[in-house]
Amino acid sequence: MEGVQMHQNSLAISGRRGILAGVVVPCLVWSLYAHAQIEEITVTATKRAESLEDIGIAVTAFTGDDLRAGNIVAPRDLFNRIPNVQLQTNSANGQMQLSVRGISFPTFSPIGVQPVMMFQDEIAMSSPQTAGLFIFDLERVEVLRGPQNTLYGRNTTGGAVNFIARRPEIGGDTNGYADLTMGSAGTVNLNGAIGGRLGENSAFRLAVQSLNNTGYWDNLLIPGDTMGERNQHLFRAQFAWQPNDSVGWLLNVHGGASKGGSRPVKAHGFAAPGTDVAYSCTDINIDTFKTTCEDGFGGETISHTDKAFGFIENDIDDTTAWGASVRLDWSLGSADFMSLTGFETNDWDKWEDNTGLRSPVLVAFRQKADTDQISQEFRLTSNSDSTMRWIAGAYAQSDDVTFYTSVPITVLPFAPVAFGANGLFEQETTMYSVFGQLDYDISERLSLVAGLRFVNEKKEGRARAQQGDWAAAIQSGDLDFENPNLWLFENLTQYNDPTVTPADLPFSESWDQWGAKIGIEYTTDNDALWYGHVSRGEKGGQFADAPDGVLAGSFVPPAEPEEVIAYEAGFKSTWANNTIQTNLAVFYNDYTNQQVQITVTLDNNALLSTVVNAAESETHGFEAEVLFAPGNGWFVDLGLGLLRSEVKKDSLSEITGGVLAIEEGRSLNNAPETTVNFGITKEFTLANSNVLSARLDGRYTSSREFNLIDTPATRVFTTDPSYTVLNAYIDYKFGPESQFRMSVWGKNLGDELYFNRFEDIGTSNLGYPADPRTYGLTFGIDF
Repeated sequence: MEGVQMHQNSLAISGRRGILAGVVVPCLVWSLYAHAQIEEITVTATKRAESLEDIGIAVTAFTGDDLRAGNIVAPRDLFNRIPNVQLQTNSANGQMQLSVRGISFPTFSPIGVQPVMMFQDEIAMSSPQTAGLFIFDLERVEVLRGPQNTLYGRNTTGGAVNFIARRPEIGGDTNGYADLTMGSAGTVNLNGAIGGRLGENSAFRLAVQSLNNTGYWDNLLIPGDTMGERNQHLFRAQFAWQPNDSVGWLLNVHGGASKGGSRPVKAHGFAAPGTDVAYSCTDINIDTFKTTCEDGFGGETISHTDKAFGFIENDIDDTTAWGASVRLDWSLGSADFMSLTGFETNDWDKWEDNTGLRSPVLVAFRQKADTDQISQEFRLTSNSDSTMRWIAGAYAQSDDVTFYTSVPITVLPFAPVAFGANGLFEQETTMYSVFGQLDYDISERLSLVAGLRFVNEKKEGRARAQQGDWAAAIQSGDLDFENPNLWLFENLTQYNDPTVTPADLPFSESWDQWGAKIGIEYTTDNDALWYGHVSRGEKGGQFADAPDGVLAGSFVPPAEPEEVIAYEAGFKSTWANNTIQTNLAVFYNDYTNQQVQITVTLDNNALLSTVVNAAESETHGFEAEVLFAPGNGWFVDLGLGLLRSEVKKDSLSEITGGVLAIEEGRSLNNAPETTVNFGITKEFTLANSNVLSARLDGRYTSSREFNLIDTPATRVFTTDPSYTVLNAYIDYKFGPESQFRMSVWGKNLGDELYFNRFEDIGTSNLGYPADPRTYGLTFGIDF
């Protein structure tokens, strides 16, 4: 049973290459401690335990030991190690979106539909605010590239990510660990876990995480203030019960809070010195941010990786979340039944200066959201090692979101003008699906894979919006930027602009969607795997939640679901006496009904934000991942991603009457043509079997564009140039049983300035910077 780990009882994991040992699933990409060969990787990416080299999917896996050794405590540190995968985030540790093989949707709205779904212990994390929050005490992480709609459902057109926690071991001895880290920016982190038996047939595991820092960026506008500070305290408690050899139960309860200030934005001016003319500056250097360009208000650009501008001192980026799941695994003889019931809830609170300027213009964002999610999956999986293996299941999910947004725009300190739209968006999403997949061995070496999924999704709710006229209220003190709770919809009603009629719009829409996959897999005499498949996936339709769009009535009709048809072929092999492992893949994606978030200037100079189906695109590329264990304690891992993306057809010009257009032939957002990642590890076995490990790893990323509706003349302003990030650690394990460890580590050693995202606001761009150089010392104990 996958749901419960058993220390004493042994179950076989079947695959075309023989029997793998153990239900306590190993996921060793390669040994970090004193092995001369690459260990076998076992994953559950196909909803059954299989060797990674036996499945025809492009998957990158990491073990909990890998993450712990590299001091990876947040997802932003993880995805730099994977070809053709880019992280885009401007928020705290839990919030993230991914671009995989050029497929992405850059929004941080709690109702935004992402094409790469995050799963935590097989629970789909629909809310982007908590998608990467509970990333601690993990057994492994699996990153699947390419559409995964058949087994994982809608909103996986780009891929899927599985975060799998370490589970209780029935029959196992008491075990655990504790790590204390101290580092730059006042970092004090604690990660730990303990598990053991509660009885002959039951066990528990309790894990905690506490991440704390004082902020990586100095605020040059408020002396002594820092930006991006974090205080995050989370827990996970799991209880396993196996009343007999056929039945296993697993209860997972988790929760906590991630609180602190918002991460800053950096603004790069577009205007020539002494002017306010957009795009008039020629002294452009996005790479270093060293320039004479101004932002239209005389504000200069700053180049420091650890400094930024922010007018709001009490900025907020808080998420409080908790959830629970109950899993039943029941062996029925020739098939295994699985039931997984999940509940997730979170409250998100954000208040930030979104201008990044020294000038007195303030564009603030006040956002608050409450999200509840309930899900249920039933799955039946064949467990015999026959020529035909199958999976069948049904899934249902309901999400309820209440989302507040206000955007105060003013000139400080006297607020001669202050205006902005604000709204309250309430949405309920219900989704039902059935799915199945069949693996059939045509011969001893050739297999057919076919899968199909049907989905019905309905979204309904109420959207309200109003236009504020806030200058007098700010000057009188009735609206105070130091009190973010005043900037919510109900309180702002009394300050409405009387010339703009508030909007109150009910909405409802439903869609029938489907995903499918068909492919072949061929195993050679030397156990190499060749595979090829065609798959289809859909990302759900969505309404636009921006208050200005609601006021203009543009958020109805919604954007229709977007579709991806993907073609992939690959090769996997372990050779040279298990010292070299090679995984290769080529792919082509046909991307239609592409959803794009746009901002349009109306005739009255007001801005309108909405989501439309604006383009058809293609992406194609190549990926290579190589592991090499030459012996004598050396380990090398290499990754290469090549990607070409191209807009084939523009629909935006027709939608906007020619006001906006997407240039046909241009590349997609956050889709670099080349990514290269590498790692070199050396182990030294010392006296008394103590082990010293040293590792250097890095990532090169070529230039990325971030504004799909720019022009060739303005593209330089929202293109992040190529960059290289280097990381390193030295880890020393000592003690009678190597139970103690001490590690010194550094990330972004070259203090490279690069960005997770760019936005164009006319006289400047907004860049969301990645972390500057960080370093620290970790002390740990295993027991």
